[in-house]
Amino acid sequence: MFLIKSNYIQLHGVAESLRGGRQENQDDLGFLDTPLGFLFVVCDGMGGGPNGKLASKTVKVEVARALAECTSTTTCQTALRMAISKAQEALETIMKNDSATMGMGSTIVALLINKQAAYVAHVGDSRCYKFHGRRLLYRTTDHSLVAELVGRKVMSEEEARVSPQSNVITRGLGCVKNTVPDIDKIPYTKNDRFVLCTDGVWGCMPHKQLLKYLTERGECKSIMQLLSAKVDEIGNANGGKHDNHTLAIIEMDCSSVLKESLSNRLLSCWKQVITMFTLVIALGLYGVYVLQGGGTTQLQHNHNSGNDFLRIGTIYTNGNEANGIGTDTLMMNDTTLKSFCDSTRLKRVKASQKPITKDTSITKVSTYKTAETESNEQMNKDK
Repeated sequence: MFLIKSNYIQLHGVAESLRGGRQENQDDLGFLDTPLGFLFVVCDGMGGGPNGKLASKTVKVEVARALAECTSTTTCQTALRMAISKAQEALETIMKNDSATMGMGSTIVALLINKQAAYVAHVGDSRCYKFHGRRLLYRTTDHSLVAELVGRKVMSEEEARVSPQSNVITRGLGCVKNTVPDIDKIPYTKNDRFVLCTDGVWGCMPHKQLLKYLTERGECKSIMQLLSAKVDEIGNANGGKHDNHTLAIIEMDCSSVLKESLSNRLLSCWKQVITMFTLVIALGLYGVYVLQGGGTTQLQHNHNSGNDFLRIGTIYTNGNEANGIGTDTLMMNDTTLKSFCDSTRLKRVKASQKPITKDTSITKVSTYKTAETESNEQMNKDK
């Protein structure tokens, strides 16, 4: 596991690349500070044998070198495009000089962060996510056959994930014809979380389940360990031949100059309003439920002694009765007792003003006689 830090921009994180169930790890990763900002690169090699490992390493090294040699006057989009182009040239040279390497290739997802904004460049199906809390704000679009079918609504994302053609990419570096990267410029705020990963991570579980792990609160290291262990657990349960899996989690300790678009901010506010409205409705329904007897306070007689006592208990929704009245203190005044008496057909003699607290499950509040008891006494007197 690698600890991620930068002298260029305030951030922290962790990264890890594991072999999974394969004989060799053909994924690769790297990060460094450049004149244009902090760079993080994740690559997934293709080609069989040692060629996949060579391809991913070559792409990582060439992109990092190109960005490191850029001047601060070069735009980030131009620098990323040039760096990926140089990586493609390096792969073509290797394949030209060694026929055994023909057919090798690699995906790439690169994240370049400076004070102005974050820049994401990718070719293939290695991904970059951006989260704010539990909200997914950004995700790259895979350059793959099944991703195109999802875009046309021919299949769902889950169907694409488990499809036999899920590993067929339409863009990549090396032997793939289309090597043009998609480059996005996006803002970030303090505590935003960037996640970069290969298909060995996102392809092993349903997307909703993956997002649950990626948006967990806590330290990046703990989340990394939990998710990596889960990927291996799922892979081992399905034969133990699962793919290499590489994951990087980066959290921002500052905000970019570039801000979220007005539409995105309005959408975020609208989601918060809907959440609050839903919460209010839920509380209102719960209040109606309580008023209708779902969690009301009741009076019971205790005939274990000569006098009549009142016991106050709360009926919970699971049917269990709690001793006492919970954490609140209830003042038994005239109005409260009258209401209690009317509801239980009791006739009041006198009432005490002493409050009933949590520690008193059976409290002598006052002495009551039922109508039936008075009737029996009167009959005895008549005799």
